[in-house]
Formats: sequence, structure tokens, C-alpha cells
Amino acid sequence: MKEIESTGLKIPVKETDKMSDAVTESYCSLLDKIEWPSSDSENESMFHALLLSQIALLTQQHRFYHVDSCFKKSSMGQGFCRYCFPRKCEPETRIDPNGVLTLRRAPHNEYINAFNDVLLLVLRSNHDIRFLLGSGTTDALYYILKYITKCQNEVDSVEGILMASFDRRQQTEKGNEEGGSPMSQKDAGRARVNSMVLSLFKRQEISAPMSALYLRRGSAMFASHGFAPLLLGQALSVLKKAPHESVLYLKKDGDFVPSTQFSQYLYRHRQLKNMCLMKFVSEMKVKKGTKSDFKSELEAERNSTPAEDRSFFRLSSGHPLWDSHVICRLPAPVVPDIIGPRLPDRTTLTSAEEKEEYALIALALIYPFFHGESRLSASFWGHSSGFSFR
Repeated sequence: MKEIESTGLKIPVKETDKMSDAVTESYCSLLDKIEWPSSDSENESMFHALLLSQIALLTQQHRFYHVDSCFKKSSMGQGFCRYCFPRKCEPETRIDPNGVLTLRRAPHNEYINAFNDVLLLVLRSNHDIRFLLGSGTTDALYYILKYITKCQNEVDSVEGILMASFDRRQQTEKGNEEGGSPMSQKDAGRARVNSMVLSLFKRQEISAPMSALYLRRGSAMFASHGFAPLLLGQALSVLKKAPHESVLYLKKDGDFVPSTQFSQYLYRHRQLKNMCLMKFVSEMKVKKGTKSDFKSELEAERNSTPAEDRSFFRLSSGHPLWDSHVICRLPAPVVPDIIGPRLPDRTTLTSAEEKEEYALIALALIYPFFHGESRLSASFWGHSSGFSFR
């Protein structure tokens, strides 16, 4: 901070620490116009520190006078900020015997939120960086997963929007007929469908950067790992022998055969017998096999190659895709994106049905099912149940 103050630049913060949206917006636009110095410039590190401090004050600073949200259901008690500001200064980073990490916090930074330099310079938006260590890690991860997968509240009635759009379209068609320019039934039907679809799109509000990504056919997500869908709802339906959706695959003889992700998992190669569904989705995928793939798989079978050294595996002969598709190992493990019912909070389970549903979901994800096994018995809380998938 002393080096930054020596430059003579004044940070545009009022005495009350209240920055209006107009001031913040104008200052951020000014930062956009700044040109970075060349790599061989002596002032590069100074410029970096100055720019970082300015953005941090604009986006990462908690107001010392607080707001109403600071005292809403505070775990600290009445009258204490639930975001724990101001925060105590720490001379150095340390880890206590309980595994709790405390980051270094210099004086005059009691109201600055923890941030990452790269994220702050690129995104220029508020964020919080925390290290999850110690006994509270599991609870924190559970809360994060539960929060990001919660259902969104319905703001509008979809049926009402569609009916209103349909009525408006009919009034337009009536006006065209009275004006002497009627539409054919085919064009009128197409216009009605387009009108209803567009009426739903108008209700979606997304940010400008995300809109640009969609228009450029880019991804709206930045992640360090890849993801693959895990169709949990489909797997549960197969286990319960309930109706479920299947994908139709076209075979060489021109016939279509149905298949599901879970059936492909059940009829995996015998060398993968001890692999659970989570690990299968994370490390494997089923694709249409080429001559080279089947040749590689056949050589591995003849040479009794261990599973960890193989790239291709054949589906068991009982599966309809066994002669046209292969199981191949992914270049790098991906994160399973579980699609389907959420795992219930086990602390709130009361009825036998809720406990059985919890047990079934957990077992479907982590228990190694395999075709030919007719029954599975599971015991949770002293409650036994069996599921057949033959």
C-alpha cells in the first residue's frame, strides 16, 4: 500500500465509503481503457499492484456501516454481521491443531473479502475464496452441492403464457382475414407454434456475457474438468422395473434397438465387474466401434491384457449393442453430472419409504451392479429391501 500511495493517485472513495453505481460504472469503464505496459517495463509490477488494489476496493470491500442483510439470521448472534466483518488482522498464515486455516490479513484490510488475483483481474466482480479444511469441510461441500442443485421458483405460469400467446395470434389472424389477406392453415399453424415458443424465450433473462457466448456457440462454463451425464432417474427406473426412456440405436442391418446408459453399465465387460456406476461414467464411455477398435479389443482378449492396460472393452453378448459398440476408456477422468432425483438429507428421513429411496439412490451410484446377479439386499438403519433387475 505504501508503494501505491507513493504514486500520488487518489482512490475515489468518499468519506462515508458509499460509492454510487454511476461512480463504480464510470471507474470500471476507465479501467477497461487502460493499456498494460510492455513486459520489459520497469513499472509493470507497480501497475499490476495498483490496478489490483483499485478493483479490490470497488468489488471486494464490505461497507463498514453494513446493510440489513448483514444481520439476517446471523449465527454470530444479534447485532453481529453474519459475514464476520470486520475481520481480525493476522500477521501470518497459519493452521491450528484442529485443521482450521487462517490467512494472513494485513492492517487496514479488515473489510476486504478474500479474493484471487487472476479471477479479480479477469472478471472484475465480487467473489469469495475459502480453503475447506478441518471438520467443517464435509458440511460445507454438502451445503454447496445442495444449494447449486436446488429447484428454481416458478415466476410465471407456463400454461398461462402459452394460452395468452395463442389468443394474441388468433386475434392477429382474424385481423388479417378482415383486411383481405388470410393465411393458409399450414402457415397459420406454423405461426401459432412459433409465437408460443418465442413467448417462452422472452421470459428468460440472462446476462450479456452469457448471451454473447450462446450467440457464438461457445460454452458458458469455465471448468478445470470435463463432465459427463449420469442418468440417475433412468437407473432407478430400471431397478424398480418402472417405465423409462431409452435411446434407439441404428444397427448395420437397418434395425433400431433400444438401449439405456444403465443397461450398458450392467452388460459391461467382465474385467470391469467391480466398477460402480459413478466410476464407470467418470472413466468410460460407449461408442460405435470401428474395425480398429474391435481388432484392438480382440488382441487384448487373446493376450489376457489387464484392465488397466486396455483402451477398449466389448459389451457382454446379452446386450443388443455387443456386436456394434465398444466401451472405451476416456483420455482423462470426468466429473459425473448426476441427472435425476436429489439424494435426500438422511437426517430428515422418517418413513420406511423415504429410507428405502435413500438406500436405493446410494446403492445405484456406488454399488457395483452386474448382469446375471438377480437380487441385491441392502440394509440401512436396520431396514432391508431387495431390488431385482432381471
